[in-house]
Amino acid sequence: MSACYTIELNMKFNSPESMSDAVRSLQEYIKKDVGTDYDLESYAADGIGTENIDDLMKIFLSDRKRKRITITDSGEWKNYSADFNASYGWESVLVKMFKILGVYLANGSQLDISIDNDYNGLVIRNGICKQINLKGEEKFL
Repeated sequence: MSACYTIELNMKFNSPESMSDAVRSLQEYIKKDVGTDYDLESYAADGIGTENIDDLMKIFLSDRKRKRITITDSGEWKNYSADFNASYGWESVLVKMFKILGVYLANGSQLDISIDNDYNGLVIRNGICKQINLKGEEKFL
């Protein structure tokens, strides 16, 4: 059974080196996460690899159709907006991805996950990933 995901990811890296380190960390995570099908062969056939942050976000934030992801880059902040279908378990993959990125991201970087009629918000505070409820209150994961 699949769920409809709407994602907003706004992130700012602490430095250019942080972005490179984040890419390496996500590559390692994907290699070690043998229980998850990232469909890397299909993405590679479309010219999408794991060598840069935009391609990695396409893998994490889209489905096989890959038509509903928008990337904007203001120079400091990167924004990813996506609508896609995935299993309900994909939310845990997204949360783990954001936790991995957290140590490389500036305060205020945020991931909003809307799944069908549910919401999960995550924000970075001092390199730590916190969950945000609908009232805007934050708590540690």
